Amino acid sequence: MSQQQSQFTEDGPPERRYGSQYNATPIQRETNLDPREQPGYVDDYQYGPYAQGEKLRPASTARSRRRRPRFWFAIVFCVILIVGMWSYAASSARIGSFGKPHLASYASVQEYKGSTLDLQASSADIHVHFGTSDNVRVSTNNGDGFKGESDGQTIHLEQQDGGKGPFSFTNNDLDITVPAKMNLNLETKSGNIEIDNVDGKINATAASGDIKINQARIADGSNLKTESGNIDFTGNLDASSHYTFEANSGDIKVNLPASNPAKVTTNTQNGDVHNPGAGTTTASSPDLHINTNSGDISVEYQD
Repeated sequence: MSQQQSQFTEDGPPERRYGSQYNATPIQRETNLDPREQPGYVDDYQYGPYAQGEKLRPASTARSRRRRPRFWFAIVFCVILIVGMWSYAASSARIGSFGKPHLASYASVQEYKGSTLDLQASSADIHVHFGTSDNVRVSTNNGDGFKGESDGQTIHLEQQDGGKGPFSFTNNDLDITVPAKMNLNLETKSGNIEIDNVDGKINATAASGDIKINQARIADGSNLKTESGNIDFTGNLDASSHYTFEANSGDIKVNLPASNPAKVTTNTQNGDVHNPGAGTTTASSPDLHINTNSGDISVEYQD
């Protein structure tokens, strides 16, 4: 027994105490001071030296979106400004002669002597009418718009395009007073031509615009032509004479006196023709050829 007791009392390794680990001093950890890791932080994702994989900044997109309203406001303002300038120019200028208002006064008025007017215009509305003077009176709302000269027989009038640009708002319109008997050679690339109460040979050409002749007596060999526009003629044709009215794209309307019917020949590729006739023609009746590629033709007779 004593031997057994002795084996239990032999010296061995010291007994390990487990309770001491709960009483040990806690390990001190670093405090995370990164603001992105704090509660309530809202990340704007600004660009910075962040590591790969981190979010890119969308804040620039937000700023771009905030700038868009200002951009569109600037565009709208420019459009309104341009339209307003055009409207002001149109209201202050003479706007053609087809039943529209005229200027009370013109910037330039010139007088010439001659029996034939030769006019070349690039962009202008032209109104020619009968007056009581023996001179040709040319009035324009643009003092530097036209240059004229006369040799005593033929008056040459030509539009000057120098200094004109896309933001030039001047309408180069002409009001021309002529003697009762006058020969006219008129040409405009863009604009209308109107002739009232004139007796003579008339050649009128408008590349883009209408031609209207009221109460006129046109002489042998007169021609009216427009590429894109209408022709409206009311007046008399001389006996034993030949005339041509031609419109590439536009309508042609002719009013002749029933007492002087003409031999009318019409031709249209795409349009309607109205020509009821007014009576029997003779060998001395005037010949009138009316042609249009795309447009209607109407011939009326009345006294």
